[in-house]
This record gives sequence, C-alpha cells and structure tokens, in this order.
Amino acid sequence: MGAIPILVTPLTRRIFKEGSLQDTLKPWADAVRGIARELNVPLVDLHAMSVAAVQKMGVETALDLSQGEPPPGVVEAAATGTTIMPPKLEPAPADNVSTNEPSDAPMGRLRPAFDYTHLGTSGAALFSAQVTEGLAKAVTELRSSLIP
Repeated sequence: MGAIPILVTPLTRRIFKEGSLQDTLKPWADAVRGIARELNVPLVDLHAMSVAAVQKMGVETALDLSQGEPPPGVVEAAATGTTIMPPKLEPAPADNVSTNEPSDAPMGRLRPAFDYTHLGTSGAALFSAQVTEGLAKAVTELRSSLIP
C-alpha cells in the first residue's frame, strides 16, 4: 500500500548541570539520524527540537513538564541550575493480593511520579506539537492530515 517509514529521534531528558542541559541521549539521536540518511527516509528530529526548547526554558521551568510534582529537594537544586535524582517511590500495592477476589480495578494503577524523562499534560502538549511540526516538514503530504 505504499507505507513510508518515518524515523523520530528520542526526546531529550531534562537533566541540567550548572544551567546547561546534559545531552544524555545524543548517541541514540545520532544513530537514528544516521539510519535515516542511510535508508533515505524522512526524519523528525525531535531530539534537536526538544534540546533547544528545554535549554531555552531552563531547569526550573522544565520541572513543570513532568507527570508528577517535584519533591522539595529537587526544586531547591533546580534553583541552583542543577538537577538531582528524585527519591525512589515504593511500588503501588497490588489489588486483592491476599483475598484472591475478582476486582474491577486495573492491575496497575497510575502513580504520577516526578522524573526527568516522562511527561505530564504540559510536557506532552509541548512535545507532541514539536512532533507535528516535524512531520509537516519531513513529509509534506501529511500536512492536511495533521492537527497543530
């Protein structure tokens, strides 16, 4: 049916040191760029777009892109321009572990947590718009089907 593969580089992690975004996923982004060139397929360089956006917004604003609230220590460190690893969360207890009774609850429960990789609503909106923009440039035939 004429499918066209489109490669997308990885989204940046939001890790800073002394006000500078640490590009921890650059080797993976470079690999995807190389494959796109080698295979001559369209590329959405989400990595480049997200690195530029996150560096511009800075560490404190970038905290707001996560799915969970940053712990106080993380906020204090961000004020200095550097990120620190958030404390680990304990796993959510399983439903009905001891009773063996059926449950309508899903097996896993969403526990919004703070980290520098996963996104909440504002992060998802920002970076999905970047993907849409990249798709419109990489494959112009898709423009009429994309919702900005």
